[in-house]
This record gives sequence, C-alpha cells and structure tokens, in this order.
Amino acid sequence: MDSAPSGLTLTVIILSIILLAFISTVVSAYETAITSLTPYRWKNYIKTNNKQDKLSTKIINHFQNHYSSCLITILITNNIVAIMVSNILFLALEQTIKNELLSSVLNLVVSGVLIVSFCEILPKTLGRINVIRTLVLFAYLVYFFYLIFWPITKLTSLILKKYENPLPVSRKDVYYFIDEIEQNGLFSKEDSLLIKKTLIFDQVLVKKVMIKWKKVAYCYLNDSINLIAKQFLQRQFSRIPVVDKTTNKIVGFIHLKDFFTAKEANPKSLDLNQLLYPVVLVQDSTPIKQALRQMRLNRAHLAVVNDKHEKTIGIVSMEDIIEELVGEIYDEHDDIQPIQVLDENVWLVLPNVKAAYFFNKWIKPDLVKSKNITIQHYLASLDNDSFACQNKLDTPLFSVEVIADSEDKTKILYEIRKKSDVIA
Repeated sequence: MDSAPSGLTLTVIILSIILLAFISTVVSAYETAITSLTPYRWKNYIKTNNKQDKLSTKIINHFQNHYSSCLITILITNNIVAIMVSNILFLALEQTIKNELLSSVLNLVVSGVLIVSFCEILPKTLGRINVIRTLVLFAYLVYFFYLIFWPITKLTSLILKKYENPLPVSRKDVYYFIDEIEQNGLFSKEDSLLIKKTLIFDQVLVKKVMIKWKKVAYCYLNDSINLIAKQFLQRQFSRIPVVDKTTNKIVGFIHLKDFFTAKEANPKSLDLNQLLYPVVLVQDSTPIKQALRQMRLNRAHLAVVNDKHEKTIGIVSMEDIIEELVGEIYDEHDDIQPIQVLDENVWLVLPNVKAAYFFNKWIKPDLVKSKNITIQHYLASLDNDSFACQNKLDTPLFSVEVIADSEDKTKILYEIRKKSDVIA
C-alpha cells in the first residue's frame, strides 16, 4: 500500500505548483499585453522615457517583429505548465486519497480553479490594464522560454509563413476604429466626422463642390466702373471673375480692395486690366486635394472649372473646398438663413421655421403631422419643462440645443443634430 507523501515531499510539491502557477501567470499576462500593445504607444513610451538602449526594450522590439513566434512560445509554455500542474496534483492526491474517483475529481477541480482563475483570467486582466509595465517587467523570463523553445517556434513559424496572408487595413476598418475611439469618449462626434472626411478628401472631385457658372456673379471687361462697383456692393463678394465679351472667356479676377482703392485714386481713368489676377484652371474631374494644392502654389483664392471639352462650367474657391471638411462657413456679412447646414447631420434653425418642413425633410418623413406649427412650439410640446429649464432636448431621433446668435444675442437659434443611426 502506498504511503502518504512525507513533509519534505509535500513541500516540494507545493513549491513546484507555486512555481509553475507563477510561470503560467506571467506568460498569460504577457500574451494579453503583447497583443494589446500598439506600435504608437510603444514608440511613445520609449521616446518619453529614453529607453532605447535597454535590453528589455530590444527584447520587446524583437517580440513585436516576431509576433507569431512570441505567441507560440507562450502557448507552448502554458500548455506544458498546465500538464505538469495536473500531473503533480494527481500524484499527490493519489497517494493521499485512496478513492481513485474522488482523487480524480479533486484533481480536476483544484487544477481547473488554479489554472483558469489564477493563471488565466486574473493575469490576463492585469496584463490588459498594465500593458507596458507587464511587458517590461517579465521580458527576460519570457525571452528565456523563447530561447528554450526556439527550435519548435522557428519550425512552426516557417510552416505558418507559407499560409500567412495578412489582410490589408481597409477604409472600413479605419472607420470602425474611429467609431470605437468616439464611443470611448476620446473623440467627439465632430472630431470623428472630420477625420472620416479627411480620409476621403482625396476622392472628392471639384465638380461636387464647385459653384455652377449660371450661379456665378461676374462682370465684363468693358463694363463701366460704376456697374462693377454696384456688383461688389450688391453681391458682397471679395472677388469677381472678369469675362471678355468677345471671346466669352474669363480673363482674370478682380479683388474688392484693389478695385475700390484704384477707383478712389483715379475714378475717371481706371484700367481694369491692371487689376486682374491671373486665372487658375482646374478640371471638374480633379480631386479637390489636388485643386487646393494647385491654388496654393499659385496663391489664388478662386479657380475656374472646365469640363473635358475645355468649356467653363463654374468656379471653385478655397472656402468651397475647406467646407467639404468642416461644413458650411459663415462670415460676418452673411445673412442669417432660416436653416443653416453645418454638416450632413447638423443644422442651425430659426425658431419660426415650420416644423413639418424641416423635420419631415431632414430627420424622418411624416414625423410632424401639423403643417402650421413652428419648430419652437413643436419642441416645447415634446418636453416643455426640460426644454425650458435646460435649453436642451434629447429624443431617439435627434438632439437640440438652444444657442444665441453671435451677432444679436436677443436672437436664438436651435442647433439640431440627427442621430447617426436614424435613416431618413
């Protein structure tokens, strides 16, 4: 009959289990940490803490460059440790408890709780919370096992390399990543939208943002000085295209400041040709990023847009291009419009706008039944107390915030934001 394990044997068993559990804990935490580490975060840590020459830094850099081999090392180590813990416990319990079924059940329960709870769940959670600290603290120990199992990991990596087909990062992946950051509170909705628009900035063509020629205010080269002055005063533009009546082509642009300065200095014999700025030509199929670069190189605020047949079909300004990124830009001279589109899902609306017109068109069809009720009264009817006290309102479809007009504080505007998951 087998005797129970002696005190010395029991001490060795306990110490062996503690050592193996520690190794399993370390590699489990390291697995989560190396998986969670982003290149930017690691490079920033090295630069900030001046750790370029540290051996632990070189080890972690090696693990990042040989990511598969590092994970294989961790998996092999963890599996070997789990098998050893289970076998040691089984031998100890078999000698202590004579009932074979009971010793097997106890072995399963104890090793399961020990390995799963203390060697898997807890260390992986800590490794995710303290990524860099975990990597630096246990770099040498993991590298020790990496060297021990190097022949196996090398062979496995060579086999896997034949089947590796790294997926390229798509634009959708980047969008998803931005949405995740926004949900975690690191980006606002405006920040996320701006970044997404920046990603497709080089895909937007000039014809999408240009002003069509039929809407362009221009003057002729032989127009009278008074007529041109009237154009500037009525249109409130800083620049106006000048057209040669004989060729019907734009010959340049004149600037408001230059024109009125010259008019004041020499009102009777003003030569318009001397005030002309040269024309910058862009195709309607040109990406706005390229058009913006061309305009900056030529120090031009406006460019003439031609189609593929070299026919002038409109003009585009730097403001038009920038608005594609940041939304509508209003300056001090712009009249307050009843509905100002700030972004694809954001509007500034006057209180007297008909609720049915705005909400049924931009938020959801048939949302407002009454055609006569104004936005002010409609919003008050939804939640009068909250809206009146907090100047804010949140609904499943949209949110509203009351703001004052920057020019006239007595006038109020509603900033209405459509929820991103609402389909109009």
